[in-house]
Amino acid sequence: MKLKNISFQLCNLVMPGLVLLVLVSGALSSEKIEGYLSELPKNLTLQEDRPQNYLLKVDYYTRDIYGSLTGRTRVTAEYSRALPGALVRWNNVRIARTQDPNSPLSEGELQKYMEGFAYKQSDNTFDPKFFKDFPQNVMETKILIWDMLSIEVWAWNYFDKLQLNKAYRPEPGGQTFQLAGTGSFRNRDLKLTWVGISKMNGETSALLQYESLFNPLDINAGAMKIKGRTNYWGNIWVSLEDKQIEHATLYEDGLMELAFGEKTEKTLVNVFREITFQKVLTTKTARQVDLSVKNVTSENLPK
Repeated sequence: MKLKNISFQLCNLVMPGLVLLVLVSGALSSEKIEGYLSELPKNLTLQEDRPQNYLLKVDYYTRDIYGSLTGRTRVTAEYSRALPGALVRWNNVRIARTQDPNSPLSEGELQKYMEGFAYKQSDNTFDPKFFKDFPQNVMETKILIWDMLSIEVWAWNYFDKLQLNKAYRPEPGGQTFQLAGTGSFRNRDLKLTWVGISKMNGETSALLQYESLFNPLDINAGAMKIKGRTNYWGNIWVSLEDKQIEHATLYEDGLMELAFGEKTEKTLVNVFREITFQKVLTTKTARQVDLSVKNVTSENLPK
């Protein structure tokens, strides 16, 4: 079969990380591909000429130790960054819950304390004061903020240190985080790996993989107490044109001991999380955000 005005170049490289590129007309030359596969662009800087917007969806699946589903929680949110004053902001954050495995999830309850919640990513989000207006017993929204911060750190902070198919360890000895007065989480051995070049949202992108296994977790959020360990992994697509995050995923599997109150019998549960970070691409949406962020001021910042 002949295809007019379209040229295809298929490069199938077998290596520890499989890179598969399907190039259409006007795509990269083979020389440039080889350059991209040799090393990532040096001194690539993040370019954001307008606010960037993302839709986040987090699905929690709670199961017993035999794998039977006992409950589901969904968190959805709108996240904007590169706002005036270098702010980021959350809107329309909703949480839906059900203990019936067969029932559909609702749209979710709006978390009013997060509507328009704005701050700088340089702020200390692990300080208890940062969450002074958050309910003590709602951990999902705090974790949402830490998830987004983690994705941005992994995408940008170590970009110049990554080599193709070679795992980079930012903290070889591990790193412990105090979770704003609600407990602690320890990254035992985070690995970041550049595994190839991909295409996302029409942008030629570096595909980054990350993973960290057997991480101790200890949370005391009011009446709820959690102790256990988690494994997490995922992918990040970083544009090679402007370094913006085009898409990201995160998966986390946790085995935990759960208790409510001092006299409650402890229960062993498995919690699996699946997260997508989807970039909003429409120009119309971007123009609307440009207008709406003019009223963002330092009054929104946590004290």
